[in-house]
Amino acid sequence: MADVKWIKINVDMFDNRKIKHLRKLPDGNAIVLIWVMLLTLAGRCNAGGMVFLTETIPYTPEMLADELGFDVETINTALSLLSQLGMIQTDGCLAITNWEKYQNIDGMERIREQNRLRKQRQRERDDMSQRDSHVTVTGRHATEIDIEEDIEKENKKKNTERKKASAGGGYDSIISGFTENEDLKSALYEFLKMRKLIRKPMTDKGLTLMLGKLADLSSDPGTQIAILNQSIMNNWAGVFPLKGEVGPNGVRLAPKTPSILDGIL
Repeated sequence: MADVKWIKINVDMFDNRKIKHLRKLPDGNAIVLIWVMLLTLAGRCNAGGMVFLTETIPYTPEMLADELGFDVETINTALSLLSQLGMIQTDGCLAITNWEKYQNIDGMERIREQNRLRKQRQRERDDMSQRDSHVTVTGRHATEIDIEEDIEKENKKKNTERKKASAGGGYDSIISGFTENEDLKSALYEFLKMRKLIRKPMTDKGLTLMLGKLADLSSDPGTQIAILNQSIMNNWAGVFPLKGEVGPNGVRLAPKTPSILDGIL
């Protein structure tokens, strides 16, 4: 019920005879502080000046001591003195006497009414929104809608898996496990880049299989680089035996490694 976050305290509060009397007593300042804290608790409860833990559980002195941070003896003394001075009532439930002095009752009622009207308008807007949603799907079978939603979920799942596959999250470890030759690694990454450009990105499994085939074609890093460059230049999705020229000694020559300058010169 905590609709209001304030209470009224007069600026001349410490000129009040009761407050002056309390301050002259042993632990008087602590008792005055307890009084102010009880006012704030009553404001928090917002129940006509009553002070309770819940509407069905009243405060005991021990509970107040724990809540306010004082020993039980000081709390009992404060409650007894405040009751004698007519500042609180302790019959049944602890309550602040003349609570209207510390809380603007009329103002609170206006705030409650404003909150009630605001919640009512919100409920009306929610009801209208639900009716609009119902009108939108009128004439369509619920089964059709469910099928469309299932298809959309499946497409999203496939797109997510496709993105993960094309991201190359495992490329580095696979390539590092295949070779330590930096030139060969560079050629492999260029091959992967080409596959992505022709919209045929490789999965980790596809890369592993391709490297196996590349190893079958040649165990020489230089020749492997030439095979990769051959596929890159021709936009081939796989790797194939070299189609280079045969040298004087009968050894097949690797095709010339493409250079950035080749496209300029």
